[in-house]
Amino acid sequence: MKAGLHARPSSMLVKTASGFVSDFMIELQGYRINGKSILGIMMLAAECGTELQLMMDGPDEHEAMDAVVRLFAANFSEEGEAQERGEERGDEKGDDHGDEKGDDHG
Repeated sequence: MKAGLHARPSSMLVKTASGFVSDFMIELQGYRINGKSILGIMMLAAECGTELQLMMDGPDEHEAMDAVVRLFAANFSEEGEAQERGEERGDEKGDDHGDEKGDDHG
């Protein structure tokens, strides 16, 4: 995440955190924001390499934290989503072998 928490990674973070019931807070230099608020995250203006404190509180806090940590660890890439789509594409590729639609030999 070379550019820091700009719009795209902020949006991904909010989307991920919002999938859980637990409260999610992010703290930077004593300033604490709601991690489910894109405006709050954008206001942090966290640059690449900035250390953030992530806090979860709620019934699914462990699962939520795991999901958020994975997002950071992947540098907000869409690899996980791409892999899921790749599996789907694998199915589609199976359909692509049915290019016989375009191979009208008769």
